[in-house]
Amino acid sequence: MYTYWLDDQILYYPGDSLCTLVGDPVIKLSIGQAGSCEMKIPETNPLYNSISLRKSMVTVKKGDKEIFCGEIRTAERDRDNNMNAYAVGELAFLADGIQPQHSYGKATPTAFLAAVLSEHNDSVEERKQFAPGYVTVPSGWDDSVKQTDYDNSLVALRTQLVDRLGGCLRIRKAGVTRYVDYVTLSDYGAANAQGINFGENLLDYSENMTAADIVTCIIPLGARIDSDSDFEKRVDIKSVNSGNNYLTASQTVLNRFGRIWRVVIFDDLDDPADIMAAGQAWLAENQYETMRLKITAVDLSILDSEIDDMYLGDRIPCKAEPYGLDMTLPIVEQTIHPLSPHKDTIVLSASLQNKKLTISDQVGSSGDSIRQATAQTETKIRNVIRQEVANLMATFTGAGGGYKLSEFDSNGLWLRDLWMDTPDKDTATNILEISMRGIRSSNNGYKAPTDPAWKLGITIDGQINADRILTGTLMAGLIKAGILSDVGGNTSFNLETGALISKKFSINSTNFTLTEDGIASMSGATINDGTITSESGDKKAMIDNGFYRGYLNNQISGLLDLCPTYGDNIKRAALWGKDVLYLQAGGTEGAPTTQITIDSTGLHAQGADGWVVLGDMRVRLDHGLIMEII
Repeated sequence: MYTYWLDDQILYYPGDSLCTLVGDPVIKLSIGQAGSCEMKIPETNPLYNSISLRKSMVTVKKGDKEIFCGEIRTAERDRDNNMNAYAVGELAFLADGIQPQHSYGKATPTAFLAAVLSEHNDSVEERKQFAPGYVTVPSGWDDSVKQTDYDNSLVALRTQLVDRLGGCLRIRKAGVTRYVDYVTLSDYGAANAQGINFGENLLDYSENMTAADIVTCIIPLGARIDSDSDFEKRVDIKSVNSGNNYLTASQTVLNRFGRIWRVVIFDDLDDPADIMAAGQAWLAENQYETMRLKITAVDLSILDSEIDDMYLGDRIPCKAEPYGLDMTLPIVEQTIHPLSPHKDTIVLSASLQNKKLTISDQVGSSGDSIRQATAQTETKIRNVIRQEVANLMATFTGAGGGYKLSEFDSNGLWLRDLWMDTPDKDTATNILEISMRGIRSSNNGYKAPTDPAWKLGITIDGQINADRILTGTLMAGLIKAGILSDVGGNTSFNLETGALISKKFSINSTNFTLTEDGIASMSGATINDGTITSESGDKKAMIDNGFYRGYLNNQISGLLDLCPTYGDNIKRAALWGKDVLYLQAGGTEGAPTTQITIDSTGLHAQGADGWVVLGDMRVRLDHGLIMEII
């Protein structure tokens, strides 16, 4: 049983004739996000006029358990005089606080969380304050400097902790104290004994996985072994697996999908038994770690489970014998319909998706979205760099060897050192040269200084010339480039021609957004399929077959002020094509009283003869010609 409370007063109680809600109220919860609550309050509800925006709090309870608490941000009446209210969760309070320009050095997650919340609490009123809570995310390899630069508190915690170390933020209450915890995904919720058993239909519930992603046979390998062989050697499992270096899924899985092979490397394991155990876990769990399962309440009833007993963050045992799946997945998203429970859904996943904030989240600035997108891109680039460095290290530690040649002038003064793949620089292919002028390298022999074979040049004055520079972060006062492109191939920008190409393009700023579907939103209006619509739903303008027609109420500026207001309280103006300004005065759109056009041939008018008033001007017409303007 769900109950709603508005500022500690009962707003909705099942069966009550006055404390009611209408329509289909929805609660959306997501790990690490503020969450939202949408509801429609009828005029008969005693608290109908009690909402105070940015102050009133709505709390939703399931029995005695609080499942949502947040601040009402919008409340609008519809045509039936119902109040449509929208609230965002308490995590959004962190977006209301500001952080100073300050460096915290290599602070631990616990210390940084406490410092940010202290600054936050000093900048907001008491009801928006938090106490530092549990921290279970290990700092691991991260020793980066943490700093804030007038970010809001939510952005500071996400960019300096979550984006770097993973984990998620959680709001927890104990008595009257509200805590912010920074925990791993596995620590977010409770272990749930209720399991889900999938049959042949596991992929029916998966949002991002197909049978093509499934592996049934693996060769698990561990740490590297020093060897004189031309091939890389690693610890295998032959000694603990009857002489076999591979593992297979169950016969049921093999019968269904056949043998699909993959080599899986566990760099940090050197014991064959540990490698074998890790391989078995990979077949049953790890290969499904990116899977997201979206399940409705109806689906759960078919799968012999009850959504009533599941909450956000709960860890649910999931099994699918035909796939070899046997793992525990947490609920990372939950959509609740208190008056229509058959519509409830949950999303199970072993990992959190990097969700970008949108305006509808109403919890932060566009800068937060940009930082999250930047963090995703940096992760991709870091992976590329990590692989490139590994390849480079492999060449450095190889057994190929080389030759060094020092050259001197006629007076015996040192000129340069050459590192080469042959003793003679005239026969060498790969050459590295160091001199007082700098460093340069060639992979096509010792050529003239201007020859393009020289792929790298670092001069003594700090200039770098290279075919390719690989870096995680590039800081520069000026970048001169031909084409900018992301590592994934989604977007490229030719700076020479100005051509911007993007497979998926969106804009998210404070006052303007453009979605990947081509829908533009700005302060007060939305553009979709050539029509501009205001927030109230009124049509403001449209573009049809190259004709722009503006419906301009109350006032317009400049030349268009010549259009007066007539009986329908509408001023009309249009640009026809690109060469004609068209003004319509009076009448209706289909049968105007007067039309005036300005094009390349001059000023023309048609309509009734006599004097026509246009704003502060009077125009005398004679058989459609403008005779006089005063």
